[in-house]
Amino acid sequence: MADTILVKLAIPACDRCPVATLSERTPLREVRIDPTDERVDFVASELTSDPPGDLELLEFAGEIHGRYDLERTASNLEGDTCDDCACDEFPPAFSSVPVSPREARIDDGELIVTFVLTGYGELQAVVNAFDATEVRQILVDRDVEDGDGRSDVVPIDLTGVTERQATVAALAVEKGYFEPDGATADEIAAELGVAKSTVSEHLRLVTATVLSQLFGEGT
Repeated sequence: MADTILVKLAIPACDRCPVATLSERTPLREVRIDPTDERVDFVASELTSDPPGDLELLEFAGEIHGRYDLERTASNLEGDTCDDCACDEFPPAFSSVPVSPREARIDDGELIVTFVLTGYGELQAVVNAFDATEVRQILVDRDVEDGDGRSDVVPIDLTGVTERQATVAALAVEKGYFEPDGATADEIAAELGVAKSTVSEHLRLVTATVLSQLFGEGT
């Protein structure tokens, strides 16, 4: 049986998105991304004064139910286009992930999504589906034999990983550094404009952080 993995991702929304603007005033929960109709549905705890335009809001049973149609025109964005809008990238990304999210919310302009996955292949697919993704939390329920002295469920705390270390590690994964025929540390260093030793040290620290929590005795 493969390991079961819970991963929490933070995906920045476009600062022009009215849903993201509303989330700066009140947290949005039960967020659903519809990749077919290209729509965002959500529930807000309260209706703020002067809510952003382009949102359909309806009060029901003491809650505010909202909908945002992503089929917007340039005039909705005051002359700008939506081609590079992060919100517009949500539907195709969600249509390519192997499983539906267990939980999704938007808080202060960030889409926070939690997935429960069966194995590292699905984890890689989910992380690759979104651009500018920050991994906030990973929990691994390992398939271990009884009596091996380790906990079945392992929380991976990434708070000790710096932004720079995460950037190097993300590029290393993207370029296949950990695969037999992937990029070398020299190639990653050249792309980042840093020394090879810097790349190696960042990857060593990130790897140590993750592996010590996954396989440490008594963790």
